[in-house]
Amino acid sequence: IVELPLDGRNPAELVYVAPGAVNGATSTNAIGLPGSGSGFPNQGQETAASVNGSRMGGVYYMLDGVTHMDNYFQNANPFPNPDATQEFRVITNNFDAQYGYTSGAVVSIATRSGTNQWHGVGFEFLRNNVLNATDFFTHIADPLKRNQFGGSVGGPIKHDKLFVFGNYQATIEHIAIASSSDFVPNNNMLNGDFSQIPLQLHDPQGVPYPNNQIPVSSFSPISLKLEQGLPKTSDPNGNVVLTGRNQINNGQEFTVRSDYYFTDKQHISVRYFWDDFNRPAFNGNGNYLNSDRSALARSNNGDFDYTWSIRPNLVNDFRLGYNRINSTTTPGLVQPDGKPLSPEALGANIPQL
Repeated sequence: IVELPLDGRNPAELVYVAPGAVNGATSTNAIGLPGSGSGFPNQGQETAASVNGSRMGGVYYMLDGVTHMDNYFQNANPFPNPDATQEFRVITNNFDAQYGYTSGAVVSIATRSGTNQWHGVGFEFLRNNVLNATDFFTHIADPLKRNQFGGSVGGPIKHDKLFVFGNYQATIEHIAIASSSDFVPNNNMLNGDFSQIPLQLHDPQGVPYPNNQIPVSSFSPISLKLEQGLPKTSDPNGNVVLTGRNQINNGQEFTVRSDYYFTDKQHISVRYFWDDFNRPAFNGNGNYLNSDRSALARSNNGDFDYTWSIRPNLVNDFRLGYNRINSTTTPGLVQPDGKPLSPEALGANIPQL
């Protein structure tokens, strides 16, 4: 798995190599739609596969036999990185009786455990514009800066009995958001001159404004205060260019697992996986249109497993699992003076019910 070209080192994406599987989140008719406050907003974190035409929720994801899905979008939660992955399996038809819930496919990933020898590994994957060649036409290097680093270690606490394994990975990513455009009231309109509009404007009583000249004194104080956070332009159509900016996407994860063998027939294992994603809000530097909300998401998955091989044709497997995702988002809108933007800050008197 380590040698395979996985974007973002997410082994769950191996489902795309199965016959009939496509990335449902990037297809023309996307099945996994991103949303604020739900799911992992970072591309490459969640996996939304469509197998044999299945819809959202048509693929069932498991981690060590425990449900590992985003309960809002019914996609896969982030999985441990390849260094913590022991086994990957995709079942697309003829499910066993132990599987249910889905019609498309079952994706099962098992985490790595310790062995009778201590082994460890450290890694770092670096992408940086200093090392990138420039584009042939623009002569500009890709501004992406990405550091993905971590390590894992595993071994025996007691030979042939008790084993432990631990893994950690951190991702620090800075990407460039391209410039864009938007429309705002131009300088003439802010001075009450709407003569550039080919339609006759009227006041609330239906009286036409002469030559579409509106007295500035009649402007709403709330609107004028809101306008202070918008860019200025003399363009007849009010078109403004929003400059590009840097976006930060940071993530970290860890996996810990312990295995104990009472005998060669009885075995218990305890495993915990934690993943955290953090995209800070951007205040737009006083420009409301250039601001961006934050994206914070955390996934937790725990597993306890007791396996007892009673006899060669009878095995008892008791499994207890815990799966949780918590994601929040906060707006990046702040006033030019740095204070949070709100209706009250603009002078609006909204009654509270």
